[in-house]
Amino acid sequence: AADRDNDGDIDALDAMNRQVFLKDTNNDGYINKDDVLDTDGDGDIDEEDFDVADVNNDGKIDWDDILAGDQNGDGDIDFRDIGDADGDGDIDGDDLEAADADHDGDIDLADKGKGVDVKINWHPDFEDHPGVDFYVQKRIKGSNGWQNTTVEKDHLYQTLRGLDPRRAYEVRVIAIDGQFETPSKIVMIEPTMEMDNTEEPNDAAVMDDYDPIMWTWFIIAIMAAVTMLCIVFFSVWVYNTRLNRVAELRAALYEGYEAPQPIPPITKEQLADMEAGKPDPEIEEEMTANYQRKQLASMMRRQETVQSVDSFASHDDDFAEYGDETMG
Repeated sequence: AADRDNDGDIDALDAMNRQVFLKDTNNDGYINKDDVLDTDGDGDIDEEDFDVADVNNDGKIDWDDILAGDQNGDGDIDFRDIGDADGDGDIDGDDLEAADADHDGDIDLADKGKGVDVKINWHPDFEDHPGVDFYVQKRIKGSNGWQNTTVEKDHLYQTLRGLDPRRAYEVRVIAIDGQFETPSKIVMIEPTMEMDNTEEPNDAAVMDDYDPIMWTWFIIAIMAAVTMLCIVFFSVWVYNTRLNRVAELRAALYEGYEAPQPIPPITKEQLADMEAGKPDPEIEEEMTANYQRKQLASMMRRQETVQSVDSFASHDDDFAEYGDETMG
């Protein structure tokens, strides 16, 4: 953004006029030098900016300049009317000058090779002042200044070339008789096309719509979104990896494990033996083995006890013998 209106600060008006070449910026109902903007972006409003705003090259900044450059009828001259005319990738005052390709003081379809030609015929007034030479004046409807053609000496007609078919023109013929000039009545040339005020900006105009701060935050937002997506994908990958690892550990833990077989049901014979008080042969055999082990353990304990007593008794005998020797 820049101080387009040269009022010493950058505010909302500068943002609104960022891609405007000329309009009623102060809303006073007039177009004059107070409405000129810093179109070359050098930080001040000087003669170069005034030259750019003087679209019709009449030396004045007025409503006629708006009419000469407003191609969509919205009351101003902006990037929608001009575009990147010089092809340098941005839109500035140079584009406004380059847009007038035929250098006729206005920007219209004729600059793009789409103008129309209109033949103007006249008949001299032989009863009053018929005139010797003639020339034609034209102007865009609503403007004040006239544009003159060359003086015609050989024919009673002239062809106006390169008119914009979207605009209405006022035309009159000037009869020259010595030092006197007599204008005819004004004739209106109606437009044959409608202005399209819904035209979208071209690619070059969009390129000029560049705000470093806005684009910086936009890039930051994109980077933050990409980072969040990476974090989400990484978290999902870690979660799936952990699930697979847990599954592998469980498979290794239970490898070779067989579930216990269910206890077979009691047969009728076993039930009858239980009722008769007869133990199961396998149970009886197990009980016999346990009984024998217990008996063996008891015998070993008694033998150890007897050996301990005998050992203690032998020590008593030794003490007795030792006492007797001492007393003697």
